[in-house]
Amino acid sequence: MANTHQFDDIRPYTDSEVPAAIARVLSDERFDTFMRNMFPKANIGFVRQELQRVSTVHELQHRLMRNAMAHIIRSTTTAFAHTGIEQLQLNTPYLYVSNHRDIMLDASLLCYCLVAHSNIDTPEITFGSNLMQTQLIVDLGKINKMFRFMRSNGSPRELVSMSQQNSAYIRHAITEKRESVWIAQRNGRTKDGNDRTDVGVLKMFAMSAPNNLTFSENLGQLNIVPLCISYEYEPCDAMKTNELYISRSKRYEKQPGEDIRSVVHGVVQPKGHVHLAVCPTITPADIAQCAEQPSNARYKALASIIDQRIHAAYRLWPTNYIAHDLLHGANTHQQHYTAQQREQFAAYMSHSLSPLNGNANELREIFLSIYANPVDNVLNATNKH
Repeated sequence: MANTHQFDDIRPYTDSEVPAAIARVLSDERFDTFMRNMFPKANIGFVRQELQRVSTVHELQHRLMRNAMAHIIRSTTTAFAHTGIEQLQLNTPYLYVSNHRDIMLDASLLCYCLVAHSNIDTPEITFGSNLMQTQLIVDLGKINKMFRFMRSNGSPRELVSMSQQNSAYIRHAITEKRESVWIAQRNGRTKDGNDRTDVGVLKMFAMSAPNNLTFSENLGQLNIVPLCISYEYEPCDAMKTNELYISRSKRYEKQPGEDIRSVVHGVVQPKGHVHLAVCPTITPADIAQCAEQPSNARYKALASIIDQRIHAAYRLWPTNYIAHDLLHGANTHQQHYTAQQREQFAAYMSHSLSPLNGNANELREIFLSIYANPVDNVLNATNKH
Protein backbone atom coordinates (compact mmCIF):
# COMPACT_ATOMS: atom_id res chain seq x y z
CA MET A 1 0.00 0.00 0.00
CA ALA A 2 1.32 3.44 -0.94
CA ASN A 3 2.30 6.08 1.58
CA THR A 4 -0.56 8.46 0.91
CA HIS A 5 1.31 11.52 2.21
CA GLN A 6 3.72 11.24 -0.72
CA PHE A 7 0.82 12.39 -2.91
CA ASP A 8 -0.20 15.44 -0.87
CA ASP A 9 1.19 17.84 -3.48
CA ILE A 10 -0.51 15.96 -6.32
CA ARG A 11 -3.94 14.75 -5.23
CA PRO A 12 -7.24 16.63 -5.43
CA TYR A 13 -8.56 18.29 -2.29
CA THR A 14 -10.56 16.26 0.19
CA ASP A 15 -13.94 17.45 1.43
CA SER A 16 -12.32 18.80 4.59
CA GLU A 17 -10.10 21.05 2.45
CA VAL A 18 -12.89 22.40 0.24
CA PRO A 19 -14.19 25.26 2.46
CA ALA A 20 -10.72 26.82 2.90
CA ALA A 21 -10.03 26.48 -0.84
CA ILE A 22 -13.32 28.16 -1.73
CA ALA A 23 -12.56 30.96 0.72
CA ARG A 24 -9.22 31.53 -1.08
CA VAL A 25 -10.96 31.47 -4.45
CA LEU A 26 -13.57 34.03 -3.44
CA SER A 27 -10.98 36.35 -1.92
CA ASP A 28 -8.72 36.23 -4.98
CA GLU A 29 -8.92 39.53 -6.88
CA ARG A 30 -8.61 37.66 -10.19
CA PHE A 31 -11.69 35.47 -9.64
CA ASP A 32 -14.31 37.83 -11.08
CA THR A 33 -12.24 38.48 -14.22
CA PHE A 34 -11.61 34.77 -14.71
CA MET A 35 -15.32 33.99 -14.43
CA ARG A 36 -16.29 36.77 -16.85
CA ASN A 37 -13.83 35.40 -19.40
CA MET A 38 -15.14 31.85 -19.05
CA PHE A 39 -18.83 32.74 -18.73
CA PRO A 40 -19.37 36.22 -20.22
CA LYS A 41 -23.09 36.31 -19.35
CA ALA A 42 -22.80 34.84 -15.87
CA ASN A 43 -24.15 36.65 -12.82
CA ILE A 44 -20.93 36.80 -10.80
CA GLY A 45 -22.78 37.67 -7.61
CA PHE A 46 -24.95 34.58 -7.96
CA VAL A 47 -21.89 32.40 -8.66
CA ARG A 48 -20.19 33.72 -5.53
CA GLN A 49 -23.33 33.04 -3.49
CA GLU A 50 -23.56 29.48 -4.80
CA LEU A 51 -19.87 28.80 -4.15
CA GLN A 52 -20.26 29.93 -0.54
CA ARG A 53 -22.91 27.25 -0.09
CA VAL A 54 -20.58 24.45 -1.27
CA SER A 55 -18.83 22.36 1.38
CA THR A 56 -17.98 19.12 -0.48
CA VAL A 57 -16.63 18.05 -3.86
CA HIS A 58 -19.92 16.26 -4.59
CA GLU A 59 -21.91 19.45 -3.98
CA LEU A 60 -19.59 21.42 -6.26
CA GLN A 61 -19.91 18.95 -9.12
CA HIS A 62 -23.62 18.26 -8.80
CA ARG A 63 -24.68 21.84 -8.15
CA LEU A 64 -22.28 24.26 -9.81
CA MET A 65 -20.30 22.26 -12.39
CA ARG A 66 -23.35 20.44 -13.74
CA ASN A 67 -25.08 23.76 -14.33
CA ALA A 68 -21.92 25.35 -15.75
CA MET A 69 -21.44 22.55 -18.26
CA ALA A 70 -25.12 22.62 -19.20
CA HIS A 71 -24.70 26.34 -19.92
CA ILE A 72 -21.61 25.71 -22.08
CA ILE A 73 -23.44 23.01 -24.02
CA ARG A 74 -26.49 25.24 -24.57
CA SER A 75 -24.52 28.32 -25.57
CA THR A 76 -21.65 26.91 -27.66
CA THR A 77 -22.91 23.68 -29.26
CA THR A 78 -25.60 22.85 -31.78
CA ALA A 79 -26.15 19.51 -30.06
CA PHE A 80 -24.30 17.23 -27.67
CA ALA A 81 -24.75 13.46 -27.55
CA HIS A 82 -23.00 10.53 -25.91
CA THR A 83 -22.91 6.76 -26.32
CA GLY A 84 -21.52 3.82 -24.36
CA ILE A 85 -21.97 4.99 -20.78
CA GLU A 86 -24.37 2.12 -20.16
CA GLN A 87 -21.47 -0.34 -20.36
CA LEU A 88 -19.80 1.16 -17.27
CA GLN A 89 -20.26 -0.67 -13.99
CA LEU A 90 -21.21 1.03 -10.75
CA ASN A 91 -18.40 1.12 -8.16
CA THR A 92 -15.78 -0.03 -10.67
CA PRO A 93 -12.81 2.35 -11.03
CA TYR A 94 -11.67 2.89 -14.61
CA LEU A 95 -8.67 4.45 -16.30
CA TYR A 96 -10.28 6.49 -19.07
CA VAL A 97 -7.74 6.99 -21.88
CA SER A 98 -9.11 9.72 -24.13
CA ASN A 99 -8.25 11.41 -27.35
CA HIS A 100 -7.59 15.03 -26.45
CA ARG A 101 -8.86 18.00 -28.43
CA ASP A 102 -9.68 20.62 -25.78
CA ILE A 103 -7.78 21.33 -22.57
CA MET A 104 -10.84 21.51 -20.32
CA LEU A 105 -13.91 20.30 -22.17
CA ASP A 106 -12.89 16.73 -23.08
CA ALA A 107 -12.83 15.56 -19.47
CA SER A 108 -15.53 17.98 -18.32
CA LEU A 109 -18.04 16.62 -20.82
CA LEU A 110 -17.44 13.10 -19.53
CA CYS A 111 -18.03 14.30 -15.97
CA TYR A 112 -21.20 16.08 -17.06
CA CYS A 113 -22.53 12.87 -18.64
CA LEU A 114 -21.77 10.84 -15.53
CA VAL A 115 -23.34 13.41 -13.18
CA ALA A 116 -26.40 14.09 -15.34
CA HIS A 117 -27.17 10.67 -16.76
CA SER A 118 -25.85 7.97 -14.40
CA ASN A 119 -25.00 7.14 -10.82
CA ILE A 120 -21.38 6.43 -11.72
CA ASP A 121 -18.86 8.60 -9.90
CA THR A 122 -16.82 11.14 -11.81
CA PRO A 123 -13.10 10.48 -12.36
CA GLU A 124 -10.13 12.32 -11.04
CA ILE A 125 -8.63 14.30 -13.90
CA THR A 126 -5.01 14.84 -14.85
CA PHE A 127 -4.15 18.53 -14.59
CA GLY A 128 -0.86 19.40 -16.29
CA SER A 129 1.57 21.16 -13.96
CA ASN A 130 2.11 23.68 -16.78
CA LEU A 131 -1.46 24.89 -16.25
CA MET A 132 -1.12 25.40 -12.50
CA GLN A 133 0.20 28.92 -12.83
CA THR A 134 -1.64 30.62 -9.95
CA GLN A 135 -3.15 29.59 -6.64
CA LEU A 136 -6.58 30.46 -8.06
CA ILE A 137 -6.18 27.90 -10.86
CA VAL A 138 -4.78 25.31 -8.44
CA ASP A 139 -7.73 25.73 -6.07
CA LEU A 140 -10.38 25.71 -8.80
CA GLY A 141 -8.87 22.55 -10.25
CA LYS A 142 -8.28 20.62 -7.05
CA ILE A 143 -11.76 21.22 -5.63
CA ASN A 144 -13.03 19.72 -8.89
CA LYS A 145 -11.17 16.38 -8.61
CA MET A 146 -8.15 17.42 -10.67
CA PHE A 147 -4.70 16.21 -9.69
CA ARG A 148 -1.32 17.62 -10.59
CA PHE A 149 0.22 15.66 -13.45
CA MET A 150 3.90 16.43 -13.38
CA ARG A 151 5.51 17.44 -16.65
CA SER A 152 9.23 17.99 -17.16
CA ASN A 153 11.37 19.61 -19.82
CA GLY A 154 14.46 18.74 -17.82
CA SER A 155 16.90 15.86 -17.84
CA PRO A 156 15.97 12.26 -18.73
CA ARG A 157 16.48 11.36 -15.07
CA GLU A 158 13.99 14.04 -13.99
CA LEU A 159 11.51 12.82 -16.62
CA VAL A 160 11.76 9.23 -15.34
CA SER A 161 11.27 10.39 -11.76
CA MET A 162 8.15 12.38 -12.62
CA SER A 163 6.77 9.52 -14.72
CA GLN A 164 7.20 7.17 -11.77
CA GLN A 165 5.38 9.61 -9.52
CA ASN A 166 2.52 10.05 -12.01
CA SER A 167 2.25 6.29 -12.44
CA ALA A 168 2.26 5.63 -8.70
CA TYR A 169 -0.55 8.11 -8.09
CA ILE A 170 -2.73 6.78 -10.91
CA ARG A 171 -2.39 3.22 -9.62
CA HIS A 172 -2.99 4.40 -6.04
CA ALA A 173 -6.17 6.24 -7.12
CA ILE A 174 -7.56 3.23 -8.98
CA THR A 175 -6.51 0.28 -6.81
CA GLU A 176 -6.58 1.84 -3.31
CA LYS A 177 -8.82 4.90 -3.40
CA ARG A 178 -11.13 3.13 -5.88
CA GLU A 179 -11.41 6.34 -7.90
CA SER A 180 -11.53 6.42 -11.68
CA VAL A 181 -8.96 8.54 -13.54
CA TRP A 182 -9.16 10.49 -16.82
CA ILE A 183 -5.98 10.95 -18.84
CA ALA A 184 -5.18 11.94 -22.42
CA GLN A 185 -3.76 9.31 -24.77
CA ARG A 186 -0.70 11.52 -25.33
CA ASN A 187 1.17 14.40 -23.73
CA GLY A 188 -0.89 17.43 -24.72
CA ARG A 189 -3.70 17.90 -27.19
CA THR A 190 -3.89 16.34 -30.63
CA LYS A 191 -3.17 19.40 -32.76
CA ASP A 192 -3.13 17.81 -36.23
CA GLY A 193 -6.40 15.86 -35.91
CA ASN A 194 -4.51 12.55 -35.98
CA ASP A 195 -5.37 10.84 -32.68
CA ARG A 196 -2.64 8.38 -31.69
CA THR A 197 -1.90 6.81 -28.31
CA ASP A 198 1.64 7.51 -27.12
CA VAL A 199 3.35 4.23 -26.23
CA GLY A 200 5.25 6.18 -23.58
CA VAL A 201 1.98 6.90 -21.76
CA LEU A 202 1.19 3.17 -21.59
CA LYS A 203 4.70 2.40 -20.33
CA MET A 204 4.20 5.08 -17.68
CA PHE A 205 1.06 3.30 -16.49
CA ALA A 206 3.09 0.12 -15.96
CA MET A 207 5.99 1.71 -14.06
CA SER A 208 4.33 1.59 -10.65
CA ALA A 209 3.34 -2.08 -10.55
CA PRO A 210 5.04 -4.52 -8.16
CA ASN A 211 7.80 -6.52 -9.86
CA ASN A 212 5.99 -9.80 -9.34
CA LEU A 213 3.11 -8.83 -11.65
CA THR A 214 3.01 -10.05 -15.23
CA PHE A 215 2.29 -7.64 -18.09
CA SER A 216 -1.32 -8.83 -18.16
CA GLU A 217 -1.78 -8.48 -14.38
CA ASN A 218 -0.07 -5.07 -14.39
CA LEU A 219 -2.21 -3.42 -17.07
CA GLY A 220 -5.29 -5.47 -16.16
CA GLN A 221 -5.43 -3.83 -12.72
CA LEU A 222 -6.19 -0.47 -14.32
CA ASN A 223 -9.45 -1.25 -16.19
CA ILE A 224 -8.56 0.80 -19.27
CA VAL A 225 -11.50 2.33 -21.16
CA PRO A 226 -10.79 4.31 -24.36
CA LEU A 227 -12.81 7.49 -24.84
CA CYS A 228 -13.47 9.39 -28.06
CA ILE A 229 -14.57 13.02 -28.29
CA SER A 230 -15.57 14.47 -31.67
CA TYR A 231 -16.17 18.19 -32.33
CA GLU A 232 -17.78 19.50 -35.50
CA TYR A 233 -15.66 22.64 -35.13
CA GLU A 234 -12.26 21.88 -33.66
CA PRO A 235 -11.56 23.85 -30.46
CA CYS A 236 -8.77 26.39 -31.02
CA ASP A 237 -8.34 25.28 -34.64
CA ALA A 238 -6.64 28.51 -35.76
CA MET A 239 -4.35 28.53 -32.70
CA LYS A 240 -3.36 24.93 -33.42
CA THR A 241 -2.75 25.80 -37.07
CA ASN A 242 -0.47 28.65 -36.08
CA GLU A 243 1.52 26.45 -33.68
CA LEU A 244 1.97 23.70 -36.26
CA TYR A 245 3.01 26.22 -38.92
CA ILE A 246 5.67 27.82 -36.73
CA SER A 247 6.89 24.39 -35.61
CA ARG A 248 7.77 23.54 -39.21
CA SER A 249 10.69 25.97 -39.16
CA LYS A 250 11.65 26.34 -35.49
CA ARG A 251 10.81 25.28 -31.97
CA TYR A 252 7.45 26.67 -30.91
CA GLU A 253 7.68 28.69 -27.71
CA LYS A 254 4.45 29.27 -25.83
CA GLN A 255 3.77 32.81 -24.73
CA PRO A 256 3.02 33.56 -21.04
CA GLY A 257 -0.60 32.74 -20.29
CA GLU A 258 -1.14 30.98 -23.63
CA ASP A 259 -2.42 27.75 -22.06
CA ILE A 260 -5.03 29.65 -20.03
CA ARG A 261 -6.10 31.59 -23.13
CA SER A 262 -6.54 28.25 -24.90
CA VAL A 263 -8.74 27.03 -22.03
CA VAL A 264 -10.96 30.12 -22.26
CA HIS A 265 -11.11 30.09 -26.06
CA GLY A 266 -11.98 26.39 -26.12
CA VAL A 267 -14.88 27.00 -23.76
CA VAL A 268 -16.43 30.03 -25.49
CA GLN A 269 -15.77 29.07 -29.13
CA PRO A 270 -18.81 27.69 -31.03
CA LYS A 271 -18.33 23.96 -31.48
CA GLY A 272 -21.32 22.84 -33.53
CA HIS A 273 -22.21 19.19 -32.92
CA VAL A 274 -20.24 17.31 -30.26
CA HIS A 275 -20.23 13.59 -29.55
CA LEU A 276 -18.62 11.64 -26.70
CA ALA A 277 -18.20 7.87 -27.03
CA VAL A 278 -17.26 5.50 -24.25
CA CYS A 279 -15.51 2.80 -26.28
CA PRO A 280 -15.40 -0.93 -25.45
CA THR A 281 -13.25 -1.67 -22.41
CA ILE A 282 -9.79 -3.16 -22.86
CA THR A 283 -10.43 -6.74 -21.69
CA PRO A 284 -8.07 -9.28 -20.10
CA ALA A 285 -8.16 -11.12 -23.42
CA ASP A 286 -7.02 -7.97 -25.24
CA ILE A 287 -4.10 -7.54 -22.87
CA ALA A 288 -3.22 -11.25 -23.03
CA GLN A 289 -3.08 -10.94 -26.80
CA CYS A 290 -0.63 -8.05 -26.45
CA ALA A 291 1.42 -9.99 -23.89
CA GLU A 292 2.25 -12.58 -26.53
CA GLN A 293 4.41 -9.98 -28.29
CA PRO A 294 8.07 -9.21 -27.43
CA SER A 295 8.61 -6.61 -24.69
CA ASN A 296 8.34 -3.26 -26.52
CA ALA A 297 5.91 -4.62 -29.10
CA ARG A 298 3.42 -5.34 -26.30
CA TYR A 299 2.85 -1.65 -25.68
CA LYS A 300 2.61 -0.87 -29.40
CA ALA A 301 0.00 -3.62 -29.75
CA LEU A 302 -2.01 -2.18 -26.86
CA ALA A 303 -1.75 1.33 -28.32
CA SER A 304 -3.05 -0.04 -31.63
CA ILE A 305 -6.10 -1.56 -29.93
CA ILE A 306 -6.89 1.70 -28.14
CA ASP A 307 -6.42 3.69 -31.36
CA GLN A 308 -8.64 1.34 -33.35
CA ARG A 309 -11.47 1.74 -30.83
CA ILE A 310 -11.14 5.51 -30.69
CA HIS A 311 -11.05 5.81 -34.47
CA ALA A 312 -13.99 3.43 -34.95
CA ALA A 313 -16.04 5.49 -32.48
CA TYR A 314 -15.10 8.88 -33.92
CA ARG A 315 -18.15 10.75 -35.19
CA LEU A 316 -17.42 12.42 -38.52
CA TRP A 317 -19.22 15.68 -39.35
CA PRO A 318 -19.71 17.51 -42.65
CA THR A 319 -16.71 19.69 -41.73
CA ASN A 320 -14.46 16.63 -41.76
CA TYR A 321 -15.66 15.40 -45.16
CA ILE A 322 -15.52 18.90 -46.67
CA ALA A 323 -11.98 19.46 -45.41
CA HIS A 324 -10.87 16.10 -46.80
CA ASP A 325 -12.26 16.96 -50.23
CA LEU A 326 -10.84 20.50 -50.20
CA LEU A 327 -7.43 19.22 -49.11
CA HIS A 328 -7.31 16.69 -51.94
CA GLY A 329 -9.11 18.76 -54.56
CA ALA A 330 -11.81 16.14 -54.85
CA ASN A 331 -15.52 15.49 -54.42
CA THR A 332 -15.10 12.00 -52.99
CA HIS A 333 -17.30 12.62 -49.95
CA GLN A 334 -19.82 15.06 -51.39
CA GLN A 335 -22.72 12.79 -50.38
CA HIS A 336 -22.00 13.77 -46.75
CA TYR A 337 -22.52 17.52 -47.16
CA THR A 338 -24.32 20.15 -49.21
CA ALA A 339 -22.86 22.80 -51.48
CA GLN A 340 -23.99 25.41 -48.97
CA GLN A 341 -22.17 23.66 -46.14
CA ARG A 342 -19.02 23.52 -48.27
CA GLU A 343 -19.23 27.25 -48.96
CA GLN A 344 -19.85 27.99 -45.28
CA PHE A 345 -16.85 25.94 -44.17
CA ALA A 346 -14.60 27.57 -46.76
CA ALA A 347 -15.69 30.99 -45.48
CA TYR A 348 -15.13 29.87 -41.88
CA MET A 349 -11.61 28.71 -42.75
CA SER A 350 -10.80 31.96 -44.53
CA HIS A 351 -12.02 34.00 -41.55
CA SER A 352 -10.12 31.82 -39.06
CA LEU A 353 -6.83 32.03 -40.96
CA SER A 354 -6.99 35.74 -41.82
CA PRO A 355 -5.22 36.93 -38.62
CA LEU A 356 -2.31 34.47 -39.07
CA ASN A 357 1.00 35.44 -40.63
CA GLY A 358 2.67 33.01 -43.01
CA ASN A 359 2.38 31.19 -46.30
CA ALA A 360 -1.33 31.07 -47.12
CA ASN A 361 -1.15 27.70 -48.87
CA GLU A 362 0.70 26.05 -45.99
CA LEU A 363 -1.66 27.50 -43.40
CA ARG A 364 -4.63 26.27 -45.45
CA GLU A 365 -3.14 22.78 -45.74
CA ILE A 366 -2.49 22.56 -42.00
CA PHE A 367 -5.97 23.82 -41.12
CA LEU A 368 -7.68 21.39 -43.49
CA SER A 369 -5.58 18.47 -42.26
CA ILE A 370 -6.82 19.01 -38.70
CA TYR A 371 -10.34 18.25 -39.94
CA ALA A 372 -9.40 15.77 -42.69
CA ASN A 373 -7.13 13.35 -40.80
CA PRO A 374 -10.00 11.84 -38.78
CA VAL A 375 -11.68 10.79 -42.05
CA ASP A 376 -8.74 8.58 -43.00
CA ASN A 377 -8.51 7.19 -39.46
CA VAL A 378 -12.20 6.29 -39.34
CA LEU A 379 -12.15 4.70 -42.78
CA ASN A 380 -9.09 2.62 -41.87
CA ALA A 381 -10.58 1.56 -38.53
CA THR A 382 -13.87 0.54 -40.08
CA ASN A 383 -12.42 -0.95 -43.29
CA LYS A 384 -14.45 1.40 -45.48
CA HIS A 385 -11.66 2.52 -47.81
